[in-house]
Amino acid sequence: MDGGDPEPVGSVAEEGVLPVRLRSAPWCMPGADADALGELIALRGRGGRHWRSAG
Repeated sequence: MDGGDPEPVGSVAEEGVLPVRLRSAPWCMPGADADALGELIALRGRGGRHWRSAG
């Protein structure tokens, strides 16, 4: 898992309780354009009871 897409974790968390707490930090690659940075910014703060995308 590269941490760029929180959707798989969110789907699992909706079906039940995650056995651990997860916190991911989206990764910004050198040379990312404005669209890629916008996507990373949109991921910040997403989360649920036992998972969070922040950083």
